[in-house]
Amino acid sequence: MEVFWRKGYDGTSIEDIEVATGVKRGSLYNAFGGKDELFLLALERYDQRVEQPLLASLEEEDISSALLTLLDTQLQSIADKASPKGCLFASSMGEASCLEGRVGTSLRQRLQASEDTVHTRLTRAQEEGQLRPEADTRALARYILAIIRVTPLIERAMKNAEIARDVAATALNSALALTTES
Repeated sequence: MEVFWRKGYDGTSIEDIEVATGVKRGSLYNAFGGKDELFLLALERYDQRVEQPLLASLEEEDISSALLTLLDTQLQSIADKASPKGCLFASSMGEASCLEGRVGTSLRQRLQASEDTVHTRLTRAQEEGQLRPEADTRALARYILAIIRVTPLIERAMKNAEIARDVAATALNSALALTTES
């Protein structure tokens, strides 16, 4: 997973995977079938180990606190020097080869599942009176996820965590403007 996360699908060779796993090419192909299958497993592992724990922060009762925790958790991951920068899903979206076939289908399904999770939570908050009735919870879910996915990429490109924090803080403030507390 980390090799694909650091190098991207196109930039990762079977040799890279051999080195990372200590498993020879023939055994990799026999066990997994090929690069696409390995990447699909990497997407699944990323979803389980990174994406779902990140989205779990939305389960806080107060939507303002939940959004703050979500963005703060993402900013903490940016500061983690041991972790690859960026979002495996977001970086994969930028590679045309990842948008085709089973890989593209899996990626789109995972992105949609994340959007649905955030949308469901925002809709619940709206029903509980924590978000304004006029808030478009689907659009807000997409916006929040776009910010979550882009802030690590900004930090990686600019080599400046402060810029990513500014983007996240501005996004949080605009999302919180839709809460009934604002």
